[in-house]
Amino acid sequence: MKVILTRNSYTGSATLGTLAVPGIEATLYTVEDPWRDNHPKTSCIPTGDYVCVPHGWEKHTPFEKKRVWEITQVQNRTAILFHAGNTTVDTLGCVLVGLSKSGEKIYESRRAIELMRTTIGRKNFDLLIEDAPVA
Repeated sequence: MKVILTRNSYTGSATLGTLAVPGIEATLYTVEDPWRDNHPKTSCIPTGDYVCVPHGWEKHTPFEKKRVWEITQVQNRTAILFHAGNTTVDTLGCVLVGLSKSGEKIYESRRAIELMRTTIGRKNFDLLIEDAPVA
């Protein structure tokens, strides 16, 4: 499965985009930290191709974020997840996903993650992060 995150807007305080997941008809909105030279826990990651793996799906997982996916193969970075949240305060360098948005906030994030769980499940998937074409 190939999932595509298209970044539509870089502001001084957030990176905003959409996430296309095969099998999900709804528009999924994303919020990430702004670009800060790929620094851990404070920056979005570079555009490019990545592999996402299940994270915290084990029955007695010690992880705080459960039944989500980790973005792997990011140079000098680990523990970058897709998870629920509303603003960059919640990101810690991860990607937040929601079903609606207003400004730099996303909403219905838990429902969006649940849609991804139902559609993707406990499987790996390929991720392409790209910038939106300039109009």
